[in-house]
Order: sequence, then C-alpha cells, then structure tokens
Amino acid sequence: MISPLPGATPLAAGSCTLPILRFGDAMPKTRSGKVVRRLLRSVAKGEAISQDTSTVDNPAVISQFADSI
Repeated sequence: MISPLPGATPLAAGSCTLPILRFGDAMPKTRSGKVVRRLLRSVAKGEAISQDTSTVDNPAVISQFADSI
C-alpha cells in the first residue's frame, strides 16, 4: 500500500492542524514535580507572566520558553 505524502495533509486539512512545538531543557515544574501548565499556556498565548511563580522549582525554564517565541 502506498502511503500519502506527508506534505499533502496540511493542504487538505488546513495549516491550523499543525502543532507548534517548542523544545527546552526542562519543563517548568513545582517543587513537588507537577508541570505548571498555566505558565506554559500564558507563554503560548504571548502574554506576560503575571501569575505567581514562587512555586516553580527553576524559574529560568519559563524565560527559556518565553524567549523561544
């Protein structure tokens, strides 16, 4: 069976279906190890981080994601 071309799918489904991937050294996590998704959501929207970041284990990771946008 011949598989469809990988480049043909976005044209048929639209470019909004393609995910935008960001890579970093680590995920922003709390001291207990939970990923702080609210901060990632704000960075993805392009908003300034105005939430409390005192629970984040390594705040430098947040700026790394923000700088990649």
